[in-house]
Amino acid sequence: MSDDYGSEAQRLKFARDWEAAIKRGLEEATSSEYTITTVKLWPWEAEELRDRSAARSRLVSDAVPTEATVSNALEEDNDLAISNQCGDDLQDLDYRPSEDEEEARPQAFDAMKLTAASKRKDRPFAPPERSAKKSKSVEKPTIVHPAARRTNTRVPVTYTRSQLQNLLYLRTLVVEVQQEATKISFEMPNLLGQLRTRLNEIALYDNVSAALVQNSRLLDEGGLSDIFNKKGFNFPEDLCADAVAQYHKWVIGDFDSDLFRGIENKQHMQPNGRIVRTSKSLEAGYRFKVSASYVGKGDLTNGQWWPLQICLLRDGAHGVMEGGISGESGGVAHSVIVSNSGYANIDNGDQVEYCGTSSRTSQPTAATKMLLESVRRQSPVRLIRSSAANTSTYLPKKGLRYDGLYDVTQHVLLDADTAMYRFTLVRQQGQGAIRYIGEDARPNAQELESYRRADQQ
Repeated sequence: MSDDYGSEAQRLKFARDWEAAIKRGLEEATSSEYTITTVKLWPWEAEELRDRSAARSRLVSDAVPTEATVSNALEEDNDLAISNQCGDDLQDLDYRPSEDEEEARPQAFDAMKLTAASKRKDRPFAPPERSAKKSKSVEKPTIVHPAARRTNTRVPVTYTRSQLQNLLYLRTLVVEVQQEATKISFEMPNLLGQLRTRLNEIALYDNVSAALVQNSRLLDEGGLSDIFNKKGFNFPEDLCADAVAQYHKWVIGDFDSDLFRGIENKQHMQPNGRIVRTSKSLEAGYRFKVSASYVGKGDLTNGQWWPLQICLLRDGAHGVMEGGISGESGGVAHSVIVSNSGYANIDNGDQVEYCGTSSRTSQPTAATKMLLESVRRQSPVRLIRSSAANTSTYLPKKGLRYDGLYDVTQHVLLDADTAMYRFTLVRQQGQGAIRYIGEDARPNAQELESYRRADQQ
């Protein structure tokens, strides 16, 4: 192999070729003097790393962002290093961590490291000379939990001290609850109330980033998992459900607290430019869109709340923007919405008498057929209550709320001419209470206030 790799064009070509080899799973990385270690990143970590690297015009492997991040940083000892060196200078940031915080910082990932054995001064992307004595060593990618501690990586710091303290206070409250559980105390209700409020507030915090979540250690032991795993104390079911929802949202890399995230407004105009109406639709390519085509609760939690029905479609709770019955065509129903639709529904909380849709003929509609199939197969449905159901005691104050899985046990024919059936839905046990009243009600005060502000904009 020629030693003449001094020109910029040749170095960049080699970098592109090497990056292409990485995208193909390192199959074509044939250099014998490289030792390559690839560690898989969590999606939210890779996204943070990729964005910060791109801002510094570094090479990033977009095809496999969860496996490797490539930068063209050259170490002072003339070794070639492709790593996650994203935090070059902290002087422009609002917050500089103390030494104690640096030691406690969760080092959540190792990017790909690539070290050349030979000295190649002024040739940062030149490959080493081939050697028959050494052979390539490749370690298969492995999953690293966010709590893993690494000494050779640096988590970017992009937040203020007060923002970090807001999240750390939740960990403090979890510890205080666990400590109070070991003794006779009258402070427990107050502590649980503070924990509930802080958890509600965190779900709506603005400017939450991957770095902030990592360094708050809320995804580590002693954070959210202690709540839903009931470690050291039997935390109430509503706290467990809300902690699970927040944990899952952050783990998949979704840090957007906007109630209408992933939803865009479209204005419909006449030829003269006059706006006729405004509609909402899902953003094309929204990365956190979840399919609703499944039986069961999926990743939903008891009491989960949304302001509009399109948000149900975004998060995989209900499969249609309009209509109260969603499911598989020719198969079972997956979810139903209890609302004030003019049907003879009867809502008794744990048991609901729910009507199918009216047909123009004596044959059941497609939606009704899905519920009939659910009875035959004994398949449960997700039940969502809407604030529009003004005849129900269990409705949310605003928006829509997931209230658990209900078995479709039986049906009766109310009107043969319109094929109107009414189905008996019975709530499954062990899902926690319906969250329509009390301190654990959804929507909570923070959600109502956030909805009010969004509605005014």
